[in-house]
Amino acid sequence: MTRLELVEALRTSRGLPRSAAEEVVDTIFGSVEEALIEGGRVELRGFGTFSTRTAAAYSTRHPVTGDPIAVPPRRVVVFKPGRALREAASRSRAQEEEA
Repeated sequence: MTRLELVEALRTSRGLPRSAAEEVVDTIFGSVEEALIEGGRVELRGFGTFSTRTAAAYSTRHPVTGDPIAVPPRRVVVFKPGRALREAASRSRAQEEEA
């Protein structure tokens, strides 16, 4: 699902004008982004948790020249699905396999 599809789903399910639906989606995404940038975590009960962690530095080689390249440590966003989402996905997968 894309951002535009999410806006459209919100618009049709709640009868909102397009601009209001876009504002709601942008506000939610902006709040999640701000929390993660500040190093916090966002927990959506029944859906999952977004957080950040530090990926360790490592070295690799350039594929063409073979020169060593040092990759610095960086922060990455991690998503851990909640139990309700995991179970719903498992049920959906099991139903597909039965068909």
